[in-house]
Amino acid sequence: MDLPNGLDQWQWQQIPIQVLGQQTAYQLTQPEQPDWQQLNRWYPDCTDARLNNYWVCVIGDTTWSFFEFEQQRWVLMPVVIPKVSRESALPLGLDILSQSQSNGYRITVYFSNKPYNLLQRQLRFRLAQLIARVETLEQEDDLWILEGEHGRLVFSRHENWTFVTLMQ
Repeated sequence: MDLPNGLDQWQWQQIPIQVLGQQTAYQLTQPEQPDWQQLNRWYPDCTDARLNNYWVCVIGDTTWSFFEFEQQRWVLMPVVIPKVSRESALPLGLDILSQSQSNGYRITVYFSNKPYNLLQRQLRFRLAQLIARVETLEQEDDLWILEGEHGRLVFSRHENWTFVTLMQ
C-alpha cells in the first residue's frame, strides 16, 4: 500500500503486522516526532486532536491512524475494519463507531471530528422537522427527542471529538 501524499515526504520503516490478514504499518524514522502543523496543512479536514496521541484521517478510500506506539515511536497504519454494510440513519456522513441492541433499542454510536456546536447546527438544520424537543443533560451534553419511531440522539464531546448516540 502506498503512503498518502504528504506523509510520503517523511521517512518510514515498514512493519509487517498480522491483523485480519497480513497488513503493513509504517514506523516514522525522520523526523523523529510528527510535525502536527505540517500534517494539518496536508490534511486540514482531519483533526489534530490526539486522544492519547492518536490521530485518525480518511484519505482517499482508506482510514489511516497515526499514533505513538511507545514513547518516541510513531506508527502509521490503515485502520482495519471488516466491511459491514450499514446504512446510516443520520445525515452528514458521520462515522459509525459501533452498533448494538440493548433493552429493546437499536443503539448506534457515531463520532466526528467536527466541532460540537457546528455538528449540532448542521444536524438541527437537516433534522428540523423530526426534532420534538431538546433537553440539556449536562453543561455540554444534549438529548434530542425525535418524532415517532425516529428515536433519541445524545450528544457528547471529548476534546475535539463529538460523539452522537442514536437510540431507536
